[in-house]
Amino acid sequence: HESKSNSARPMIVQLMEQVDRDSISLLKVHRGNPFTINLVGEGAIDASGPGREIFSSLIVEIMNEHIGIFTFNPNRKHKTKDTNQEDLIPNAIYEGKVYKELESGKKFHLDSDRFVYAGALIAVCIVSELPQQMKLASFVWEYLSCEKVSIKSIYEVDHDFHEIIKTAEDLQKKISEDPSSITDEEFESKFMKTFEIKNSFDVAVPLVDGGAKKKVTKENLSEFIELAKKKRVHEFDYYLNLLKNGFDMIMSYKNITTILTPSELKLFICGEPNCSVEQMKLLTVVNSHDENMKKMFWNVIESFSPDERILFIKFSTGSQGLPAPGMRWETDLKVNILSKERFLIDGKKLPEAHTCFSSIDIPYFESEEELAKNLRVSINYSGIITDSGINETGIQQMT
Repeated sequence: HESKSNSARPMIVQLMEQVDRDSISLLKVHRGNPFTINLVGEGAIDASGPGREIFSSLIVEIMNEHIGIFTFNPNRKHKTKDTNQEDLIPNAIYEGKVYKELESGKKFHLDSDRFVYAGALIAVCIVSELPQQMKLASFVWEYLSCEKVSIKSIYEVDHDFHEIIKTAEDLQKKISEDPSSITDEEFESKFMKTFEIKNSFDVAVPLVDGGAKKKVTKENLSEFIELAKKKRVHEFDYYLNLLKNGFDMIMSYKNITTILTPSELKLFICGEPNCSVEQMKLLTVVNSHDENMKKMFWNVIESFSPDERILFIKFSTGSQGLPAPGMRWETDLKVNILSKERFLIDGKKLPEAHTCFSSIDIPYFESEEELAKNLRVSINYSGIITDSGINETGIQQMT
């Protein structure tokens, strides 16, 4: 439920206020929306469509770094080229005010609750079969699956740290094979480090007491390598455990997740990553008496980027992406292409979605270019098209 006083406040905060921590398990609804919503002033009745849209928006919101749950990884911060800069990591240093002005005097623990609720929402994607695109670091999926983090997954998001360890391990191998192959002076020139490393937020953390003053030498190099890896592998344990606690409140059948690999778990939660046209065709029914328009529609969908296809699905169904291969939505997407006669009578050019019924009405068009243009207008600017349609002309002029 969203009241007028909540209009400019993050939805995750509103969720926390209206669903207390002891009630999080109530969000567990098999193959159905986890909640019903009331959009004040929107004139929308939640017959599942608006609920799906708000749930998708909640997921998008918790992926926003300004909300303080996830944030950019070291590769992104260091602008390291040719790395997976898009994968988000838990935000362990957030100090914003988003959560400090809760209504009704409810107590909120900034360090914990935001992660518990995020974990629960991630699990809802599986239970409610509402796959959502999430670009999270591999170690998040590892922990949710098997409560462990591999050093490889840390390397994936921190290229600079990987290079430090790689250099250290190469030196260690050389020393192990022949201790006299490198002098102390040569070692120091190649690896001038102390027992202190930077974490994911560029904060120096000691590996031992007084680590900043303890030099790494040929003799203690292996100890440095072991301690550095251990420190980084366990850097997010506290926050990952909170995510897992929220996740398990929804995924009460833990044996399901334990038999899945991290990549399989991600697939179930996020759905088909590339939003392939082949997968869309299996889950979509196109109604039209004009075979040429059917062909035009699929040609346009194939010309869209994966992100544009995801936007089309969100516009039409409220869901943010396709389910995992082999799985289906509860209701197939219905694309109704209106006749030329209907178009001449109505005069509407913009497609119209009915998310409650997972359907979209598309006017008749003479060309693929015109169809693509109007579809793009709808999927990109749907949030500012009113129910009355009074600004449709203005929206079309934006393209």
